[in-house]
Amino acid sequence: MDVDDWALATLELGNGAVGVIEVTRMAAGASQASGFEVYGSQGALIYTESNPDSLRYYSLKRGEWINGPTKVPPVAGERPIEQLWPTGKYSQGFMINAHLAAEYDLLLNIAENKPSRADFKAAAEAQAVIEAAYVSADRGGAVYRFE
Repeated sequence: MDVDDWALATLELGNGAVGVIEVTRMAAGASQASGFEVYGSQGALIYTESNPDSLRYYSLKRGEWINGPTKVPPVAGERPIEQLWPTGKYSQGFMINAHLAAEYDLLLNIAENKPSRADFKAAAEAQAVIEAAYVSADRGGAVYRFE
């Protein structure tokens, strides 16, 4: 395969927030360990693919971790995930289910002539972030800014 085995990128957003993205195909024993962690001034949020129906939230105000379901209301104008996600009978595993749900949503949008938030502009913006990481790496890790 012609892909990177490991990458680390530090990102600074327009509002000054800083984030780190790390991806790898080489972490021994971490098969299906996809997830994300967000740490902010009011607490933290942890999601792991191995437990996709639950989030862990640390409330700085309460000083404790709170475990809860991931049942969150859909974004205005978007379908609830329950309408798109394969049932247990047809489940193919989390990542395949996620791809199937995205494909089903795309097909429904086409059938309904409904625009999608996941459009060419969003894809181009994501690609610009990836390209900026490559440019920075080519420059020895130098900061690379794009608008």
